[in-house]
Amino acid sequence: MSFMIRGILLLTIGWSTLLTAMAQKNEPESVNKRAYQKYLNRTGNSHYIKVPLEVDREATAAVEHYLLTHLDHLKNGRSELQLILEKESPGGYHYTFNQVFNGLTIYDATIKVNLDKSHRITSIFDNSFATDDWDASSLQKTYEALDIARATSEYLDGYSRSAVSSTSTHVLVNLLKTSPGIAIRVKVEDATNHAYKEALLDPSGDVLLERDLIRYAAPQDSIANGMIFLPCPLTTAQKQYQSPYIDSSDNDVAVINAERKSIQMTVDYSGGVFRLDGPYAIIVDIDAPNYAPPTSATGDFNFNRSEPGFEAVNAYYHIHNYQAYLQSLGFTSLVDFPVNVDAHAFGDADQSGFLSSNPQKLYFGTGGVDDGEDADVVIHEYGHAISFNSNGNPNSKFERKALDEAVGDYLAASFSKSKSEFRWEDVFTWDGHNEYWGGRSAASEKHYPEDLGSSYHLNGEIFASVMMEINEELGRTVADKLMIQSLYSWSENMNMVDAGQLLIDADTLLYGGANYCVLHSYLFKRGLRGPEFEHDGNTYTLTASEDIAICPGSTTTLEAHVTGFPNPTFSWIGDNFELIDDSTVSITPDSTATYTVRVLDDDGCFLEEEITIEIGGARSSPTDTICAGDTTNIFTSGGNSYQWSPAAFMDDPTKRNPNVFPPASMHFKVDIIVNSQCTHTDSVYVVVNHCKSGISMRNMENFSMNKGPLYVLLPPDIDVADVFFYDMQGRTIFRETHIGNDQIVIKSNGISKGVYMLQVVTQFDENYEKVVKFR
Repeated sequence: MSFMIRGILLLTIGWSTLLTAMAQKNEPESVNKRAYQKYLNRTGNSHYIKVPLEVDREATAAVEHYLLTHLDHLKNGRSELQLILEKESPGGYHYTFNQVFNGLTIYDATIKVNLDKSHRITSIFDNSFATDDWDASSLQKTYEALDIARATSEYLDGYSRSAVSSTSTHVLVNLLKTSPGIAIRVKVEDATNHAYKEALLDPSGDVLLERDLIRYAAPQDSIANGMIFLPCPLTTAQKQYQSPYIDSSDNDVAVINAERKSIQMTVDYSGGVFRLDGPYAIIVDIDAPNYAPPTSATGDFNFNRSEPGFEAVNAYYHIHNYQAYLQSLGFTSLVDFPVNVDAHAFGDADQSGFLSSNPQKLYFGTGGVDDGEDADVVIHEYGHAISFNSNGNPNSKFERKALDEAVGDYLAASFSKSKSEFRWEDVFTWDGHNEYWGGRSAASEKHYPEDLGSSYHLNGEIFASVMMEINEELGRTVADKLMIQSLYSWSENMNMVDAGQLLIDADTLLYGGANYCVLHSYLFKRGLRGPEFEHDGNTYTLTASEDIAICPGSTTTLEAHVTGFPNPTFSWIGDNFELIDDSTVSITPDSTATYTVRVLDDDGCFLEEEITIEIGGARSSPTDTICAGDTTNIFTSGGNSYQWSPAAFMDDPTKRNPNVFPPASMHFKVDIIVNSQCTHTDSVYVVVNHCKSGISMRNMENFSMNKGPLYVLLPPDIDVADVFFYDMQGRTIFRETHIGNDQIVIKSNGISKGVYMLQVVTQFDENYEKVVKFR
């Protein structure tokens, strides 16, 4: 099929329905926010099949033909496909296409197809749109009338002169309506302002959507010597973060320097100088704080941790070392090129990131513990590079972003555990879990989907933790290979359940399904698989007694039933409770307890269910902390009816889980009625704090002199911020609603000199700032 693809984007998000930093449209704000949220939450259709390709066609053409003749949105013949990525992995072949309408690329309309080595289709992730009612003539006229140069130039006014940008056009689909429109897509990289973003502009130049693209967290080669942490000083010393094992402002603390390890590494040698420049990493200085990349005339890079060269050597070594490990697993063409590495970046912020730009870059911040000192941080960020280069996906959607964080966290924890069992579950053992920030866990007990929260970083703990359980069972090599192989099949709008299925597909590709039982069992325990599964022609199902509440001293019977297992073996596990090989057990617990029943078959496949027995129904939510004026949900369970007090500060005192809005910190008491024989009393303590928003302003001086924009920086827990700019008569001269927690840009041109009041309203607080414009 031959056709021309114009640099334009058909978008399904809509002109007046997608509101971001600079957009001001006629529709109500609630509609704009709703459309944006719908875009973030959009997921495609997943198909897991076994379909051989037609042998009389070249592979790419055969895949394209199958999609055009089988996918519902493509059968009408109004769409074409553009191949945007083709990858081969040890287990198969992977193709990513973009849907094209009338020569116009449709935004967010990717289709991912995964094949095994026999060229059988194993999975399809379909994000295409129905085009039956689209008016090709109207879109063509809009495209022809575009002034792309003007719109792009106006958008780039908010960036420095050194910013690098690229522009294309797409069809933009309205997620709240059915009519598409045309959007101009601008990608900009601005090292001065630490920005790497994509924006969608309508034909007038207004911003419809803006998103951050940074993924946060050969001459002759020679052998050089260096000093590094392996993986970090706390792990090798087996110490907690406490004096003297603390950052101490990056000073040379004797016990910390003593944890450095001597290593050898491949570097560049030319002109009589050794440089940290190799086939997989190049140390560069792009971003402030500025330190020239270290060099050596002798081949020795033996720095103390107070010297900038130490972070450079540590980051360089761990990237090269991890690439060698990837190749030992069979992934010989994955990130097999040098990534630019700035070991001191982000203006002293406690932040790191991966940029999928050209060349690809890794930035490591120096706030708190220098990120380049912790191998967990280095490998986590390199994990973003591995993920991007295996599948080419953007990770703009909320759950997809959580999965990308899970990849980095898992690879870091897996590496750390391979060096030492000490605190391997504390991801970022040295960089986090201290006064600077809390780090993350690779041994979380979170369950999908009820434990998903507002932080995609913390949501990633679910998948990282189940991967570490699989790692414990199957070993690092097998678990790492399964994780990385599955990445080739990942798609843009997938969720954690999809990731679990693709992990099982990876096992089929690499090991013929030998680890199916282990994978299914651990994924099932996390809510990432259903209770039924098929193995060796059998369908397995386990059902067990429901959670119940009983009175103190009472006896109850727990039962489990299984179908499909040949010769099942039952095991019951609980506190002070012996294993019993029976499907039924009677217990008289002394206190509230959880019992686990596991059933195994002859092949070692197993399923588990947990049953909680409440004594008096006493299980209530733990202490909660909220901001003044906020509402939170408290709960209890196990009884048949409930009575909460004080009733004045809740919506319904008889509910199991009332919403409460205390004016100050207080206890909420609940009487839990189990039956006529017993009642239990419990309480929940809610702490009320007066929260600060943490909003700050940057570039105020340049804004006042009309030399640049004003940047409003939002903390990471902000979802929506309303921004108002008033003159001294109280008139609104600027207003917008900002979605997300990246910075808000207020341009200086167009605002006359004078005194103004800037108001930022978030879900936590209101901030006011006086702004003076001198020019």
